[in-house]
Amino acid sequence: MSESTTMRYGIGVRRIQRWIQLVCVAALCCLFFSADGFAAPCGTVTSVQNSAILANNTADGGHVLKHITGAVNPPTSQRNATMFADTGQYSNVWNGYTQYGVQVDCADGSANGAKVSQQIAVSDLNLSTDDDTLQACQCGTNVVNNTCRKGYFNFSSTITFVFKVVNSKWILLTAYPLYGVPTTDVCVGQAPGASKKL
Repeated sequence: MSESTTMRYGIGVRRIQRWIQLVCVAALCCLFFSADGFAAPCGTVTSVQNSAILANNTADGGHVLKHITGAVNPPTSQRNATMFADTGQYSNVWNGYTQYGVQVDCADGSANGAKVSQQIAVSDLNLSTDDDTLQACQCGTNVVNNTCRKGYFNFSSTITFVFKVVNSKWILLTAYPLYGVPTTDVCVGQAPGASKKL
């Protein structure tokens, strides 16, 4: 083999080796990054944080108010909904979620309608209470203008958070306590047999 043939052969081998290295790097990148692009914990995404503010949630496309006892004009019916006891309880839970270390990811570039959700134990949210459960309200079927008129307290040990892409941005679609251990204590309306004093 002549010297020039050996040189050409060596250059060709180096090109093939470089090409293989580039293919391997590209393959590794695909393994480490979401197919939709980079992802961030949902609670850290600015549009999610903005939509978690109750005054913004409905306009942003969410329905958190459906799951708040005493909410005025919830966007969807509270019929059979499990609800936070009040806005303060919701705010406490959301603040706990933003500090939670293992949040579900909201990937950049996700298509409108994409959803992710996460269920978290109340005890993992480091709320300002020491309880492992949350006293929530379970609405029944008595609803007027989307607002619950009769509900009973229950004790929930799990909170669900749902995130969705609306108008090309991630939002907090909803958050609610899962139905828990029921009680006979009324959270909305009157107890059966109770009468108003005249």
